[in-house]
Amino acid sequence: MISCIFSGVISPISITAKENDDSTEVAPHGSTRVENTLISTAYPNNVFIGYSSMIGTWQKASSYTVSASYTQTASGSYNYDGITIGVSVSNTSGASYILPADSSRYSRLGIWADLTVRKYKATQIDNNTGQVLSTWYFGTAQQRNTYVNVIYQ
Repeated sequence: MISCIFSGVISPISITAKENDDSTEVAPHGSTRVENTLISTAYPNNVFIGYSSMIGTWQKASSYTVSASYTQTASGSYNYDGITIGVSVSNTSGASYILPADSSRYSRLGIWADLTVRKYKATQIDNNTGQVLSTWYFGTAQQRNTYVNVIYQ
């Protein structure tokens, strides 16, 4: 009888091999990696993102008061170089301010932003063969500046 003492951590790994396979290599199943390559970068300014979270409906208001330290958010999308990028921005004021509005018209607050957008190419590669399994494109967006203003219906 042979005994073995082992001390440590065993990580489970999925191994695949054919019963009649004469090769000596056994490869972990699902052994892939994704490589992201930056394709391009742009800096669009004054992009409408969406309606402010502060006002949920259209109003006939004479003004909007934004309190200091109140964070407004907006979400939308931006089309860049053939891809649609989801964008979420936030705007926090350091001081209170009032935005005048025309009370005879329906209005609400909107948020615009200056963005940094990047387009990437993602490539999924089999670690064992080096074969490209799939390719896709995606983008990211970061806010640089945000602006809040009144929008009319």
